Amino acid sequence: MHEVYSYIDFRNQKHSSFSGLKRIDKRDYPEVAIREALLNLIVHRLSESSDNRCYEKKNIMRS
Repeated sequence: MHEVYSYIDFRNQKHSSFSGLKRIDKRDYPEVAIREALLNLIVHRLSESSDNRCYEKKNIMRS
């Protein structure tokens, strides 16, 4: 997992702008979004591998 995050972080370019004497760095994708995407990948991978027989005929959504 650390290798995947390091690779994505390396490719996630940083762009700098200046406001007076203050430097403002922005990345292509926020770090929080990258972590969320990686966690979703793991969760969905685990849920695909588990036995979901009780949900074969129904999609249940709760808000």
